[in-house]
Amino acid sequence: MDPGETPREAARRELFEETGVQAELQAVPGAAKVRSYRHDWPATVGISYVAVVDRRTPLAAEGDQPAGWHRLDEPWQGWFADDRPRMQQCALRLSALRPGP
Repeated sequence: MDPGETPREAARRELFEETGVQAELQAVPGAAKVRSYRHDWPATVGISYVAVVDRRTPLAAEGDQPAGWHRLDEPWQGWFADDRPRMQQCALRLSALRPGP
């Protein structure tokens, strides 16, 4: 977070910086977690927000960090094994809120 930013504002800014996507985030965080990103670093609190974006939206990677769409029902390489199931649970909650046909 930059000075003066709320966690939600920082998440929206990071989404744009890392993918080129400008989107409104859901008001309520999708997840909160405490983890250490390296064994020699102290644990930090991470708050994740959700944006619903059409998968046809083009992505613009930040520097040499690739950006890409991943299906939640297919495996992918990730840094933390618990991230994928957490994202799947969040997607299920969001789809339950979606109005029917």
